[in-house]
Amino acid sequence: MNKERRDQMSFEALVKYEKLIEITTIIMIVAVPIIVICGVYLTVKQGFSTFTVTPLLFVPMLILQLAKLKRIQAEVEGRSRAL
Repeated sequence: MNKERRDQMSFEALVKYEKLIEITTIIMIVAVPIIVICGVYLTVKQGFSTFTVTPLLFVPMLILQLAKLKRIQAEVEGRSRAL
């Protein structure tokens, strides 16, 4: 976001940023379960390794991404009502 705060962004820039975050969130929603399944499979086949723990590191990132998306959507909704 180039260290620019959401309340200082123009409406058009905020909508564009919302779409970007939405796309990346969808990609993460698809990727995280695939990574978890691969981690479980590798654990069963090869035993415990770093690939067992790695998928768990992506879950907090996904949660933060979803929270960011909700905040941006609320900001866009608030601004669209004001217009």
